[in-house]
Amino acid sequence: MDKVQIHPTGFVDPKDPNNPTKWLGPEALRASGGILLNMKGERFVNELGLRDHVTHEIFKNCQAMKLADGAEGPVVSYIVLNDEAVNLFQAPVLEFYRCKIVTTTFRFLLSDFN
Repeated sequence: MDKVQIHPTGFVDPKDPNNPTKWLGPEALRASGGILLNMKGERFVNELGLRDHVTHEIFKNCQAMKLADGAEGPVVSYIVLNDEAVNLFQAPVLEFYRCKIVTTTFRFLLSDFN
């Protein structure tokens, strides 16, 4: 194999973060309107950019997970989708990832932050 395809987004299993096998985070999550945030909650990249650019920005702007034993896990970012993006991506498909316990749903209003 003389070429390797880079894919910037994959889901980390919170129960086994150093497992080398990850769930693919499809580009459709970003194309549907999902945004990537670092651990500070900052958006750091145009999510529709080329794969290698998005990957570079993740490693540049995000940190490794801190594991329970103090070791470092994989470098992580968070993908956030609003209701419109969930519907565009198709909520039943997203439910697949939820049942694998690699996604979490949070409900809040912007007024919660004012």
